[in-house]
Amino acid sequence: RSVAFRFRKPDGVFLWVEANVRWKDDTDGFVVSIRDISARVAVQEQLLEANNQLQRLAMLDGLTGIANRRCLDSCLEREFRRASREEIPLSVLMIDADRFKSYNDTYGHGAGDECLRAIAGVLSQSLRRAADLASRFGGEEFVVLLPGCNEDTAATVAQRMCQSIAEQTVNVNGAIVRYTVSIGVATMDASVEGVEALIERADLAMYRAKSAGRNRVERWQPGLLPAAVATSA
Repeated sequence: RSVAFRFRKPDGVFLWVEANVRWKDDTDGFVVSIRDISARVAVQEQLLEANNQLQRLAMLDGLTGIANRRCLDSCLEREFRRASREEIPLSVLMIDADRFKSYNDTYGHGAGDECLRAIAGVLSQSLRRAADLASRFGGEEFVVLLPGCNEDTAATVAQRMCQSIAEQTVNVNGAIVRYTVSIGVATMDASVEGVEALIERADLAMYRAKSAGRNRVERWQPGLLPAAVATSA
């Protein structure tokens, strides 16, 4: 039989050792052999940390460094079930960079990438609770998940984000450039049948913000349709 444990030497240094116990044939005695396995344990710990790091990276968006769509889908499913079970609010913000295609065409894709990174940074910095999640939904769209947050509070958070982003500037080849976002707010209620429906409500509210002039926040409301969606995002 063998057992591994950490051993502290007189000089204070810790070692990992493995003790093997073998009973001697035809006697009541046994033999114990001990060997240093610190190097092996160190390699195992490095492999475990590398694997954990890969798992963390798999949940992050490569461009912006915030949560990716895969991470969002997993968290949204979990929080939706929890909100249904515990009868607590769950709010979603759909955020879209205004006129992003025009921004890209005018200043180049490098500047467009910098714009998306800056927006992601503001979204992350605006969140104050561990359960909140800022994620890149795809392209120039982002989703913020606010578990336990009612509609009024979610709209306040969205307004703060919208204003903070509008105050940002970037220097593009000597030109000082500003950018804005449109945000749609949707909060789960008894009529929401699933996560897709909740995301769709936030999306409709976001398009409403686009059609109302951009750089603004709109809440979802019954009967809301993107009838007057702006022709240029």
